[in-house]
Amino acid sequence: MRAGCTFHQAVFGYDTGHHLLGSSIALSSDVRHFLAVATDLSGSAPPHGFDTGYTGMPLPGTNHYALFCTWLAPEMRRPGCVWSHVLFIELADMAEIPDLGALRRLFRRPALALIQEYKVPIETRLESDPLQTLADAKTADAGKTLAALYGAPRQPVVLTTKNRDEAEALVFAIWSQQWPRLRRGFRFSTASFADRGRGGPAFDLQVSPEANRRAWQRAGEYLMLGSAGAVDDLPKPDGQPGMRAALDDLRTPDVRGFRSFLRSYGADVNNPRAAFLRLASAFDRIVLRPPADWLVALESIGQTFADPSEAILLKEELISPRDRSETQPADDRDLATISFLLTSHRAGPYSGLAINFSRLGHRLWAGRKKEVLGLLAQLVRQPEQPLSTAFAVEVANAVRPSEIRIISEETPELLTLFFTRRPTLAFHTEVWALPANTQWRIYEVLDRLNLDAKDWCEIIAAMVVTGTDVAVRTAVEKAGSYAMEGALRWLDSKVARERLPSQLWRDALAGPATAYLQLATASSPSALALCACLLEPGVAARVLSATRLDVQELARTPIESLPAPLRTPAAFLLVTLGLRADGADGVNLIARGFFPVHKALASDNYSSDSWRLLSPELPHLGFWREWDRCEKLRRAVRKRFSSSLLPMATALLKVAASQAERDIVKQLGNGEGYLVSNLDTPLL
Repeated sequence: MRAGCTFHQAVFGYDTGHHLLGSSIALSSDVRHFLAVATDLSGSAPPHGFDTGYTGMPLPGTNHYALFCTWLAPEMRRPGCVWSHVLFIELADMAEIPDLGALRRLFRRPALALIQEYKVPIETRLESDPLQTLADAKTADAGKTLAALYGAPRQPVVLTTKNRDEAEALVFAIWSQQWPRLRRGFRFSTASFADRGRGGPAFDLQVSPEANRRAWQRAGEYLMLGSAGAVDDLPKPDGQPGMRAALDDLRTPDVRGFRSFLRSYGADVNNPRAAFLRLASAFDRIVLRPPADWLVALESIGQTFADPSEAILLKEELISPRDRSETQPADDRDLATISFLLTSHRAGPYSGLAINFSRLGHRLWAGRKKEVLGLLAQLVRQPEQPLSTAFAVEVANAVRPSEIRIISEETPELLTLFFTRRPTLAFHTEVWALPANTQWRIYEVLDRLNLDAKDWCEIIAAMVVTGTDVAVRTAVEKAGSYAMEGALRWLDSKVARERLPSQLWRDALAGPATAYLQLATASSPSALALCACLLEPGVAARVLSATRLDVQELARTPIESLPAPLRTPAAFLLVTLGLRADGADGVNLIARGFFPVHKALASDNYSSDSWRLLSPELPHLGFWREWDRCEKLRRAVRKRFSSSLLPMATALLKVAASQAERDIVKQLGNGEGYLVSNLDTPLL
């Protein structure tokens, strides 16, 4: 209970009639009239006992609950006069008071001379005292009262007794046991000399002196309980699941969590008084005696709360994943839960839930792949349902790309489901390393989806790395202007250290590479080298030139820093563009590429595309010497830079890494035996 509390109050008594004498809160005329009637004597008081009683009821048209204490006022000259001290409890505060019986100490018997004291709110400090327990001697009366109150929820219950104090303690214990929503609507009186509910809403529980039993003549309208002896019309509590838990809770409040269970799950049940036994039964079923087979618990709660809109909080709790279970492993419980929800014809009561399958789907896929695949295979053969779709999406989100192989081998019919729900799986290389027939199946699924060009860019990034030959051209077409963005991801892969993209990919990407180079004037050296490999040799020579900034950057970059498969093609590109250039630009390009090209020509270790790119720039040596491509290269360099051979030779000597390479520089003659023997003298 909150330590600091403020309660408004009012006092009703006799002053030329029973009416309001004072209040700390403004009350409408309707409320004043309602309380004037409610706080008056309810019938003829017995000659002794029951001189004090408590009544509780929601106050119509307000957000307050009225709890009041009524005293007989024999000091007044008019017979039958009473005092009533009313406490107004805000409905929101009802949930904050664990022991409602503690409110009784706030009531004071009024007197005319003290009326002013009731015109100010009560400021009090209600400590969190231990909840009051019910004496064992009252267990029998409690059992009968609970059975009547909740076993016949549409009938008013009347408990006749000789001992008002014991009955009052029982009533407040029952009221405190209830969850907030049931509390707020609970109508009771611990001192009713006749039915307080006449002419208005029926009271749930009233205590009446045994001497006034005849005042309740219409016995068929009430469940009459006596403090001793057998009682007719009373439902038998024996065998009602949860009744024992309710009784135990009254003796030792919340010792096993019963009261907390009611507070947690009673907020959204229909007709709270009628739902008490059903909630108690649910507590017994899932807390006190959980079944070994979790499916039994799910079906039981579904039968108990068949309306899909009822007990949603409880149902959501039941289907939420658990880290541990005393009755069965968490995986078994999770699997039983999801199988029940998706396949059982008894899952209708759970259909109103907004189920988040995220955690459940991930946990099940991690631990029970085979069973999950079997369940999904069963679902795909049934009409599609929102819950099934949601679960499939979460499982698809849990699947790792490396696990697609398992799916394709175990349940290939599920590939459509997984890639439809999560097409981003195709962004991973593992997918495009599967057998070709599986790849085609996946591609056909992707082709039917409304993927945009950026998605296809990601798909191409995975496809080009694996070197798949499945639907290469159409994938490139779908990626459009983003195709080269995906293809350039090849540079970051391990494959880039080993081999170039296949000829099929080079052919498919030739057009996008041309467009890319025409638009991008400052590509990275590696990107430029890759794009040049993708172009037709004639196109590369036409699109690129020595004056481009990215070509100059490539010339400044050590060939060894490029991916190994690109080094020789890049050197051929630099030499080709250098032979087509003038001045220093050409010198720089040839200096960077000359020796790798010369070595490749000498060892016959180069591609036909590289030769097709360079050969138009080389001279014809005649039939008998055409085979010497190294000589053709040296002749081309000498001829192209005949007027600046010294700077060319100087640049080559700076990058020469061996005596053999320096000797090659000295062979830059005219083909007739003239050697460059001294770089300090003019070259012939």
